[in-house]
Amino acid sequence: MRREAGRVAFAVATRFGLERGGLDSFLIDRLARSEARASSTTASVAPMRGSRGSSSNSMPRESAGSQSHRGSAAPRMIQWMGALDPRIRDLARAANFATFTVNLPSGRAMTHVMWVDADDDHVLINTEVHRAKFKAVQRDPRVTVTVWVKDNPYSYAEVRGRVVETVHGPEARAHIDALSQKYLGHDYDPANIQSERVILRIAPEVQHSR
Repeated sequence: MRREAGRVAFAVATRFGLERGGLDSFLIDRLARSEARASSTTASVAPMRGSRGSSSNSMPRESAGSQSHRGSAAPRMIQWMGALDPRIRDLARAANFATFTVNLPSGRAMTHVMWVDADDDHVLINTEVHRAKFKAVQRDPRVTVTVWVKDNPYSYAEVRGRVVETVHGPEARAHIDALSQKYLGHDYDPANIQSERVILRIAPEVQHSR
């Protein structure tokens, strides 16, 4: 630091056309030390500014390949708080499987593969009243249903919504027979019913299809 101060002191005296002895040595030393500190601070700060600039400039950018890949991806439809999209309705009415996700009291999610159906405005899931999934939607009606094309799982739809109605009795019993006919080709085996069938009507809040 002192060596740097001496060098700057000589530069200061030269700048003002003075010899070192022609100016009060105390003043020259003060000026020299001040400029030395400024020079040292500038030298230490400059790389930081450079690194900040380089960090912002070196943020990950999409390569031409990734941009072209994004551009080539299949378009995705998003709807908020709308009626059930006809494409999703048709997907659910066909013999395609779905995952049904509910929120458990523990805060964890539970997902099952299910038969699925749809009316004009709702996705339909048929279960039994003793099942954990039914008890879960009684406590928290928020659910997610994902349906995929049986022969092409890359073509799928997701519906996030709420169970807005439960249907019991003969209608729910007839509905499980209709689902069994769609998937298996025959009525549902009554021996498999442990309690009571129930239809969950799910109103969509967010829909995605691809």
